[in-house]
Formats: sequence, C-alpha cells, structure tokens
Amino acid sequence: MKKKMEADDPFFATYNVDMGVRIYANDTSKEFISLPQKTSTVKIEKPNSDLKSLYEETQPTTSAETVTYFDETFKFKLATYKGDSTEGRGFQRARGGYKLYGAEGASDRWFFNLALEMPKAEFVTGNILY
Repeated sequence: MKKKMEADDPFFATYNVDMGVRIYANDTSKEFISLPQKTSTVKIEKPNSDLKSLYEETQPTTSAETVTYFDETFKFKLATYKGDSTEGRGFQRARGGYKLYGAEGASDRWFFNLALEMPKAEFVTGNILY
C-alpha cells in the first residue's frame, strides 16, 4: 500500500471479486478444458487494534518489561523448498508481544517481527517466495 492506513481510508470497503481457475486434462496439456468462475463478496475491515481481546494479557511485575506472546522459528531444507537437490537450510521466524514503558505519558507498544533467512541468490526481484 506504501502509505499509513487511517481508520477512514476508502480501502476498507466491500468488494465483489471474480475468482476463476483453469482446469487442464493433464500436466502436459496446453489448452484448458474448463474455466469455472465464482463471484464472491469480500469485506476488508480495519484490523482489530485492541489486541488484548485477541491475547490473554498478564501484567508484568515492572513497567519497563517486554512481554513476548509468541516466538517461533521454523527451519526447512532448501532442497524441499526448491524441489531439487540444493544444499543448505532456510529459517523463518515470527515474534510478537508488547513493550511497557514506565515514563509518564508514554504509550505501550505492540511489536511484530517476521524474518526469513535464505541464501541471497533466492531473493530475486519479482519472485514470490512461498
């Protein structure tokens, strides 16, 4: 989106979305035999920013403490990811929680970190990594 989203942004709306799929007879066929299509209504709403309604909060003993709700690391073989004999591993990490600030008037802050480590050659402009 390349911009900060405000609660009244027109992006948050209801959309009619046409979804289709091409069905082929087999893996080598060059022409599809069917093109089913479905129209659905999708409503994009502003995210729930009241995260305490999503996560059970426990108040830390000090007001300058970081509370981490999740911290997961996933390792995978590059050969499995690429479907060939590439050696090595990749790593994904997801971490989130909040930081309490003790200063008067300071706001507590939620944080979310997502990371992906793979060889530099795998990061090519225009490629989508699954």
